[in-house]
Amino acid sequence: MDQRLLSRSLARLDDVHHIEEMKPVLGELAGAYEFDHMTFVIARRRGTSDDYPFHCTTYPSEWTSSYSAHNFVSIDPVMRAFPLALLPIDWAALDWRSAEAERFRLEALSYDIGPNGLSVPVRGPRGAQSLFSASSAVVGREWFEFRDHRTHDMLVLSHYLYEKIERISGSVQDDYLPRLSKRERQCLSYLANGYIAKQTAMHLQISESAVRLYLQSARKKLGVRTSHHAVAKAIMLEIVSANSGP
Repeated sequence: MDQRLLSRSLARLDDVHHIEEMKPVLGELAGAYEFDHMTFVIARRRGTSDDYPFHCTTYPSEWTSSYSAHNFVSIDPVMRAFPLALLPIDWAALDWRSAEAERFRLEALSYDIGPNGLSVPVRGPRGAQSLFSASSAVVGREWFEFRDHRTHDMLVLSHYLYEKIERISGSVQDDYLPRLSKRERQCLSYLANGYIAKQTAMHLQISESAVRLYLQSARKKLGVRTSHHAVAKAIMLEIVSANSGP
């Protein structure tokens, strides 16, 4: 994948100032990453018990209507895996063997949804839960290569989308700008550009455990659970940037 694609994608999201602008931008991102569709759902907003207060999708309206009418949310293997998932959900790794799951799968395929995809759970503060999904018609061994080349960007994009929508919807009004150390910023910057801890440690000439500790302290200061969420929030707050190199 083009190393600059993530930077361009985040810059495009930065241009969104109203919720209505999000759907066409999701369509642009799906095209840029060669996915068929993208969907972002806020399953629960921070500090509330309201279920599914927001969703934005490039799926055909006929499919979203059918999904709602048949209460597929209770059948969809992705949504069943979502409440406990901490890592990206690969649709190909889910259990589709039940009769109801097969019925759901065939209905989705009739609308050209899938058969494969990647869904990234986002856990925000005070119980906030969101899910970013991207679907693809790529199958077989090609799917795994296709997925692996995009997973890093999907992780950052999912959390950036969450932060962006929280802001333009008014749920976040003022941002506290945490003071990150030089090492914390460097470790986040390397992660933003796809470096794993071992590579970051080599470039900074420190230990892998030190890299993990710097990422951990950055997460704590930024008030997030995962390092990719820390990257997304740090980019949004202009503490670090995503570009072709750290």
